[in-house]
Amino acid sequence: MRAQRLERDSGAVTEAERPVYERLSIFDRPQVEGDVPPDPEPSVKRWVDVADDPSAIRLGLEHAQTRIYLVPRNDDQISMLVRDPGGGSASTGPRSGFDAHGAKFSMRQVSDEWLVYGVVPDHVRGVRVDGSDAVLASNTFLARVPHHPKRMVLTLTDGERTVGIPPLARLPDSD
Repeated sequence: MRAQRLERDSGAVTEAERPVYERLSIFDRPQVEGDVPPDPEPSVKRWVDVADDPSAIRLGLEHAQTRIYLVPRNDDQISMLVRDPGGGSASTGPRSGFDAHGAKFSMRQVSDEWLVYGVVPDHVRGVRVDGSDAVLASNTFLARVPHHPKRMVLTLTDGERTVGIPPLARLPDSD
């Protein structure tokens, strides 16, 4: 299978040619059967169908009944699909988020805990959310914490980076 090619100003570049702080080596390996979501949910089928190259979809992490899939989209966009017993979500964003935040991440409350999950480039060696170690595999991570998280610490090949997580927005009281 050919290496995933992405467009750059000076022409096409493979994932391996990207700088380590934006490289996602998950896309260097060939697609295997388990990389495509088997979920029959229509929204998941649409997510697969609109991929620029469905053969580029990769399963990054499967842990505690949660699966995180990634696919590159037009130029420097990365799309993430998360599936768990309670449902799931999908998002797409630019790699520039790696520069600004060190990671592309999302979170949601499930029952009495918060799931914090996302994508990190190759130079990230570990992720902690409010002191809890995340499961990290193939450029993806998943953490479960008992409250809305306040910060995430990324362990990089050359140190650490702390990322603040804004508090929940509160709606104005209606009297």
